[in-house]
Amino acid sequence: MTALIRRLAVAIFVVLALFAAITAAAAAAADYDEYEYEDDDASAAAAATPSATGFVGRFQSKFSSEQQAAAAVGGGRPVYKWSDVQLSSFKIEIALLATTLAYIISYFIGRRRNKTLVTNWYKLTADIWEGNFAHIGDAGHRILRDGPHAYILSASGRVHVKSIYGRLRLASRYDWAQKLVMLFTGKSSSGSADRLTLTATLDGSESDGMTLAIVLKTLVRNITDRRWDLGEFPKKREMLTSVRSGPFPSEQYTVLAEAPEFLNNVWEDSDVRRALWATLGLDADGKGDDAYGHPIIEQIVLTDLPSSRPAKLADLESAPRTLTFVLRLPDLANLTAKDQTAIREACELFITFIDYIGQHGRVAPETKAKLLKARLASQQHILKAAEEERKEELAKKKAAEKRERDKAAAKLSPDEARKYEERERKKELKRAQGKKMKKGKVTM
Repeated sequence: MTALIRRLAVAIFVVLALFAAITAAAAAAADYDEYEYEDDDASAAAAATPSATGFVGRFQSKFSSEQQAAAAVGGGRPVYKWSDVQLSSFKIEIALLATTLAYIISYFIGRRRNKTLVTNWYKLTADIWEGNFAHIGDAGHRILRDGPHAYILSASGRVHVKSIYGRLRLASRYDWAQKLVMLFTGKSSSGSADRLTLTATLDGSESDGMTLAIVLKTLVRNITDRRWDLGEFPKKREMLTSVRSGPFPSEQYTVLAEAPEFLNNVWEDSDVRRALWATLGLDADGKGDDAYGHPIIEQIVLTDLPSSRPAKLADLESAPRTLTFVLRLPDLANLTAKDQTAIREACELFITFIDYIGQHGRVAPETKAKLLKARLASQQHILKAAEEERKEELAKKKAAEKRERDKAAAKLSPDEARKYEERERKKELKRAQGKKMKKGKVTM
């Protein structure tokens, strides 16, 4: 309801602003056109003969003689009648009102249709969530609305995972106003598809901390630039495959991993292979002639680090261990049987990954040592950056205090000013000697 009120307020504000601008322009035009030019002969006659209103000149009022006479009696103001009002005079106002009304109606229609799409999606995948989690949703609702186009799924009560959080954002297929805004701002692609983001907060005691990602090749640069954990720690890897597992879809995806052997073991799982190929529109062996133009899975990210560079050591140590799937779903308004199967496979793959990490999330001792070394190095970097920031703040504070002392010294007598300068000189000399002694200790 709050989002609806906000959107209506914006729409009304825009309408009023347009109305004010148009009214001002119309008033300016009316002032300019209030009088019309006559020909030279008529203007000469008007110059020689005073008009009914008492004005003499080249302009002639458009008001009738009766209106001019009434204006003269009424203090110079024309008298209007209801018969003078015409519907054609309110074309702009009617158009603005109709546009606002149409937007409000389309908003409610779109919201109802979006709810239907989300309900159908949940029915399609309900057994996956209800069969794996003890608690789903909140306040008696399986799906919670979060704005005109977004819906939330939450669940808990399962081994290997503390909770999951899903956010389904629908395409703005029914919001023509938003489509126009995105079109003119050059962001039309951001709301052109239905997207589901699933995030699982894992039980950190069951697996080793690591970062890995399977990402569409077209998105790798954007993700590594935007996410500190994926840009700093994992490296691009070639997925090692066996005859039994078959080839990995390397044409579509790039693999980033700190522990590549873990991902190689994941790919050996037949359920993982079948589900990933299905989200590409292919069969369990990666074959078929009807592949999706855009794969359903855009990102699979496992991390034990914050996505943004932490400023404090506590931010690094308190980061939860999470598994995130980002799915670009087929058009929920026109799902085929193949689309429904692919959506279910993607959601089941999310559960399969959770189980695999919980059961096989330990890595070899030498690999674990490398992971710990990388995290210790990041801790030292954070501590060093924090120390540099502390020194910078202290230097700024001391500089500010010195400026205050210098300002006060400017008001002293010559003798007091000399004593003040001598004290400051001794302080600087003592500070320099202290730094020299520290440097000498380091050298020894």
